[in-house]
Amino acid sequence: GEYNQINITDSKFISIYELNTNLQKNFGIVVASNNNSAVENISKELPQRKKIDTKAFPNADYFSEYAKDFTNEENWGILAAPLGNSENKNKFYNLFWKSFLKDGKGNLIRNDKNKAIIDENAVNFYNYLVKNQDLQKQHQDNFEIAKKEFISLLEEFKIFKKTAVDFHNKYEEFSKNKSRKEELEKVNNGLINDIKFLSEKITKLKTTNEQTEKERDALKTIIETLNDRKPLFFFFHKFFHTQSFVKWSNEASDIIEQFNDISSKITHFHKEIKEYEKQQNDLEDTKENNDYQLNIIREFENKYNELKNQLINEYGVEEKNIFDENFIVKDLKEIHLLSPYHSEKVAKLRSEIFLKALDIHKYTILSNAKEFKNNLDAFFKMILGKFKISEELTVTLWDSFFFCIPVISTSLASASRLFPNMIENQIGWLLVDEAGQATPQSAIGLIQRSKRCVIVGDPLQVEPVVTIPNALIEKLRENHNVSNIWSPYLTSVQQLADRISKYGTLMGKDSEEEIWTGFPLRTHRRCFNPMFDIANTIAYNNQMVKGTEDKNEHEYIGVSCWFDIQGEGMGDNQVIPNEIECLKEKIKELKGNGYQGEIYVISPFKAVADQCRKELLKEANVSCGTIHTFQGKEADVVFLVLGSQPQSEGSRKWASSKPNMLNVALTRAKKRCYVIGNKELWAKQPYFNLMAEKI
Repeated sequence: GEYNQINITDSKFISIYELNTNLQKNFGIVVASNNNSAVENISKELPQRKKIDTKAFPNADYFSEYAKDFTNEENWGILAAPLGNSENKNKFYNLFWKSFLKDGKGNLIRNDKNKAIIDENAVNFYNYLVKNQDLQKQHQDNFEIAKKEFISLLEEFKIFKKTAVDFHNKYEEFSKNKSRKEELEKVNNGLINDIKFLSEKITKLKTTNEQTEKERDALKTIIETLNDRKPLFFFFHKFFHTQSFVKWSNEASDIIEQFNDISSKITHFHKEIKEYEKQQNDLEDTKENNDYQLNIIREFENKYNELKNQLINEYGVEEKNIFDENFIVKDLKEIHLLSPYHSEKVAKLRSEIFLKALDIHKYTILSNAKEFKNNLDAFFKMILGKFKISEELTVTLWDSFFFCIPVISTSLASASRLFPNMIENQIGWLLVDEAGQATPQSAIGLIQRSKRCVIVGDPLQVEPVVTIPNALIEKLRENHNVSNIWSPYLTSVQQLADRISKYGTLMGKDSEEEIWTGFPLRTHRRCFNPMFDIANTIAYNNQMVKGTEDKNEHEYIGVSCWFDIQGEGMGDNQVIPNEIECLKEKIKELKGNGYQGEIYVISPFKAVADQCRKELLKEANVSCGTIHTFQGKEADVVFLVLGSQPQSEGSRKWASSKPNMLNVALTRAKKRCYVIGNKELWAKQPYFNLMAEKI
């Protein structure tokens, strides 16, 4: 392919190969956060074998041999790289790209110019690409096989997707049809009764009419007989009004009157029958039209149910996970525990598509081993500051790297050094984690460089730490006529994203502190009780849904509880020695019970956290720090050491000014939270009073 030759020195140059435009500025994923350890956790967990289902996917492998040193665990693929600061960049370079010779003590071996010597025989990705430069045909054949398999899997998923989408899109019509069907069936029941009633009436009228016609026919016969019995010389008798005429006339008049009366009745019957028959025909036409509509509705229902059965039987979707009339009436808490249109079979298919896509990447890289070797070598030289190149070539090198390793993590503070060029939309996806803790100004550079953003966080956890004095920010804001909403003292990245989210919910509804949150993920799958209940009450207006099941395990020192320690401190800091002694004793007891997991010791105050760290320095698996230290992390056991001198109510008021601090501290604990502190004094403070009731 085409390449650009870049001079590193007068005698050295490097060739950078251009990527297909379809692969540029679209697929890189950058995970960033103010909290460096939170994003490092993400990039360190993605490659780990224990984080995937190895029983379902025993062959999952994406250059695993070259990812084995990424973490302290066994890894299945080179999925993510923690970059950002120079220490991380150098570490990743040494582990993945170039390996250096070391002596027996682990120190780098250097040459006479004091440069570290690269190990040419090391198992690293650079050497691997060098070895594969001449095996293009083999890798291209493998690429074609993987591509066919990928297309086949993708088609299978498209059929499922179409089925699910067709079914889902029919719900509105199904709902309308249901009420229309009920209405039509109700009308038809009325019509059937009316038609039956009219039919009976017509039959009755016809029977009566038949009898009446018989009577009329009998009278007609009598009249004919009377005509035969007219007196001779009838005109003469009529003229002279003879006795014979009078007798005949009286007899005839009576019969004729009866005849006319019955004829009139028959005419009326005919008219009535005709009217009723017309009514009956109209009703039957209406019913026929309704039946036609009902047939269309039933045909639609059959198709709808066929799709539903297909999702259940062919794709293994549980009925509770299908969005239908039963789903929509479920309690909101129940809905948040469900996964619409999800099943083990669908999840497996999606995972197979992903793994096959990685195979395609693998064989593409190996088919172009020379080009990727050059571009990746240039990429590492670029990010380690060995040379500078044009903005466009910088993007090419980043896209080459992202093609091999799709995810990188960085702190927001390191982002501008990692992406020095300001080209818009150069990053495909930006995921800002712990965004409730990030100031808008710290994320804006990465947002400007990205095509799409996913902002993840919680405005009710740790807030942004701002080092510029508020008075200065206010002065700058007023001078430049900038709205309050952009002040880092008042707004986080999360809140700015929430405010423009079309879909969301009001947290703290009906209270003074209403907060609009976009796309709320309400199901909490970390904490047992009482941590969940307390956090849910103090911070989330009881809108969270508990996704864990509490278990009574024996290696702990009983259930979560509050060790009420009353004591004085020394000096003016918040450390209470009696609390530290209690902490040491309880950790010893906990380990004595056989607990070997991670233990977090958290305090609202830095002085207390520092003292705990000092006292527990030799304890294995124990980490101490303030609430900010543990944002985004979790452990089975948390000790919350409250501290604060009895007379220092101001420090307790500071720690309880908002629910955020207690909320974060409590929700680090997955299974047990042990509180150490003066219960009487802390129970007087907001939020802590509720914890005192519950623990």
